[in-house]
Amino acid sequence: MKGHRSKILFAVVSAICMMTHNIIMILLDFLGVPLLLAIVVSFGIVGGVGYAGHSSFVFRQPMSFPGFGRYILSMTMGVGVAIPIIYCWKVGLALPMWIAAPAASLCTTIINYLLVRWAIMRPTIAGE
Repeated sequence: MKGHRSKILFAVVSAICMMTHNIIMILLDFLGVPLLLAIVVSFGIVGGVGYAGHSSFVFRQPMSFPGFGRYILSMTMGVGVAIPIIYCWKVGLALPMWIAAPAASLCTTIINYLLVRWAIMRPTIAGE
């Protein structure tokens, strides 16, 4: 990412993704959906939104299936970190989801930045 503008755009796209994820998690928890299913649903929705936003606006790279695959792989690693955090706070400490989900999002922000940058800025092979 070059310049101050790209960092701001990364923060904006990330904030949109975090808010979308948190709204989905809180709503599904309110509806009684099991935690792991709620995470899968949120991941499916936020994955597409995040890839489109980060590729198009932040890193200004063309979207591609290999790039989307790398993005989903990187976000899967981030979810692997978020699940135990949410579980510990929601189940272990009995915190409400409206606290657990946003707190987990904040904890994974730096990890997600590094993973997203790798996924989208990775040198491409001709034809991707």
